[in-house]
Amino acid sequence: MLNLYLLFLLAFFLLMIMLKLFDIYRKKISLQNVNLKELTLLVPFRDEEKNLPQLLESLYNQTVQPEYLIFVNDHSSDYSVSIIQAYQSKLSNIKLLHLSEDKTGKKSALKKGIAELETRYVLTLDADVKLSSNYFETLAYLSSNTIIGLPVIMESCNGFGQIIKAEHLFFNAFNYLISAVWPISLSGANLLIDTSQIDYNAQLKEHEHIASGDDYFLLQHARKKGIPIAINNDFNLSATTESPRDLSSYLQQRIRWLSKGKLKVNWTDLVIGAFIPVYFFGGIIVLIYEVIQLNWIGVLTVLVLRFLLDAFVLINYAQTLRQTKIVFILPLFQIVYPFLFLMVLIGSIFYKPTWKKRRI
Repeated sequence: MLNLYLLFLLAFFLLMIMLKLFDIYRKKISLQNVNLKELTLLVPFRDEEKNLPQLLESLYNQTVQPEYLIFVNDHSSDYSVSIIQAYQSKLSNIKLLHLSEDKTGKKSALKKGIAELETRYVLTLDADVKLSSNYFETLAYLSSNTIIGLPVIMESCNGFGQIIKAEHLFFNAFNYLISAVWPISLSGANLLIDTSQIDYNAQLKEHEHIASGDDYFLLQHARKKGIPIAINNDFNLSATTESPRDLSSYLQQRIRWLSKGKLKVNWTDLVIGAFIPVYFFGGIIVLIYEVIQLNWIGVLTVLVLRFLLDAFVLINYAQTLRQTKIVFILPLFQIVYPFLFLMVLIGSIFYKPTWKKRRI
């Protein structure tokens, strides 16, 4: 059992090296930079009175501004609208839109915002993020692409949150490493789209009836059509959000995320997804087996090799994001995560996720 798992780790390591070399040596196409006069920020929101102030303040503190800031209200019942209206005197480029009574959900909000576009580029953000003060200044020097997945960093103030932050960074790092061949994830929380190269509303119609997964279905559409996708890890272009603070909020969030992938799965994603149980559960099973056999050299070998592989994947992505300290959480992450994943998997079978008091 130990030898089989070690062979699997070796194969994984060689594959990661090949992907890294491919990304380094593939032909880089020189593209024009993003013009902020051709950029609209789009934020759909519902009941975000706790989060909107930090986002709006981070927008107000920008060194330069995009052409428009569009906020689309999805029937909020709190003070979200009043908070945005208060900032309209500070930020003259804010447009506040409202969904009609017969339209609900994030996709309807995105569709309405896109319909109002007067610019070539649209940047979608979630309402619970905040940006660095030179975000748009940096964005103006970014080479444009049809779709660019920009980084999202989770902040945490407790030990559990640090483990979740490590998980989030690791899988984003894995996506970054394989994105040269087959990106497996995009986040609408920080996503740049060139609408001159893709008909966003047309692809939205294909899955508008499904409540969640706007970013996941956009990714599938782009891969199917051969549309260029880039994954970026520039710290100055990162959006920061709060990590789940406890197990309950973590499970709700991850079950909601997992529900996207169950709706329409590509066979390549399934093959890549099979890596997760082998890599993580295989490691735990081998560790338990070697402990029972009192083979402490085998236990140490698995722990060290897994740490080195995890660190290789993570640091490749996290060093530019100034998040390399999270590498010290990896030994705990590789022990705890398989059990967290198992809980999410079981929970997704019996639990119907909700978001903003609506069924997903």
